[in-house]
This record gives sequence, structure tokens and C-alpha cells, in this order.
Amino acid sequence: MISGRLLSNCRRNFFVLYVATSEFPYYILFIPLAILLAWFSAVRRRVERELLESCDELEKEVAVRTQQASLLNLSQDTIFVRDPSDVITYWNRGAQELYGWTAEEAVGKHTHQLLRTPQFDLVGNRRITTRVVLSVAYFPHLSAFME
Repeated sequence: MISGRLLSNCRRNFFVLYVATSEFPYYILFIPLAILLAWFSAVRRRVERELLESCDELEKEVAVRTQQASLLNLSQDTIFVRDPSDVITYWNRGAQELYGWTAEEAVGKHTHQLLRTPQFDLVGNRRITTRVVLSVAYFPHLSAFME
């Protein structure tokens, strides 16, 4: 049976716990479990806090990128962005006016398939099937390589 009493002095309160010898093994098992539970709880709170902070940072970054994209859309120049595998990730109004495809039609497509441009190896000046795109409209001195 568990019994306890509150001891107090002028500065602090103490709680003394009296445990029967038959219950002592249970307390030996309970203490590490309680410590482990407290540790898990602390780790969870820390991870949740970090997750909320990263979510807030992501929302701020999305707002900044959205504002930048809207500024790019105001430009009269043709601007499109593609990832390293030549998939179009951004298509502005100038590109829509020049090429005729809307952003919904262009985003997610490969540039060479959409624009029907050949691909060249800039080192050996030969056609390849996997890399660089150059537009003759912007690089007229390369038109000899495009033939």
C-alpha cells in the first residue's frame, strides 16, 4: 500500500512517498517508463514547434514567389522557366503572346516538344536528344547549327 505525507519547512514543500516492499519492483519499472514518456513528450513538442515554424516560413516564401510571379507576368518580354529536365514550370503572358499557348497548356510539357526546337550538343555542334534548347529568335548566330 502506498502512503505519503507532505512535509514542509519555511522555504519548500516536500512530498515523501512510502512504498511497501512488495510494490517496490513496480516502481522500479514505472520510473524509467515515466522518464521515457516525458522525453517523448518533449521531443514531440519540439518537433511540432519546428513544423509550425517551417510551415510559417513556407507560407511566407509562397507569398514572395507569388508576388514575383505576378511581376513577371506584367513584363512584355517572353519569359518561361524550365527545370533541369527541360519541363516548363512557368510561362508568362509574353510567352503566351509569342508562342500562342496559354500557361495551362504549356506548364508541365517539355520545351522541345512544345516549341518543336531541335536539341544540340554545344561542344560538338551535333543534334542530341536530351539537353540544351536555344531559340533562333534570340540567338540568330546559331541558326547555322539549326539546319
